[in-house]
Amino acid sequence: MSGGVNSTSLPVARSCRLRLRGPLTLHSATGRCCTPTGGVRKALLALLVLSDNGSRGRSRLQGLLWESCSGDKAAANLRNALSTLRRELREGLGFDPIRADAHSVSIDRSAFRVDVLEADVAD
Repeated sequence: MSGGVNSTSLPVARSCRLRLRGPLTLHSATGRCCTPTGGVRKALLALLVLSDNGSRGRSRLQGLLWESCSGDKAAANLRNALSTLRRELREGLGFDPIRADAHSVSIDRSAFRVDVLEADVAD
């Protein structure tokens, strides 16, 4: 699974608001609520946005989100969750901030204003 932001629809830097305090919510630059459905997809979004460089290894994500599943089942679950999350983000935000390759998954963190990261900067 590969992909990324289409060059004709690059997001305006930090145009989306992601709230992690309280219930996770995501709003587009226009204020439209486009919060992903499902707890796993919300957790996946948070794990990517909060990673040091916006990237996590596939095996790490599989272990965090599906620790009780076999390796093959966890890999399939991650592929399915990524596919759905990417579709939801494209539909809600108008672009896909996620990139994936055989070993890692990353997100364009510059597209998001994240409440918990902004609080850290202010402190």
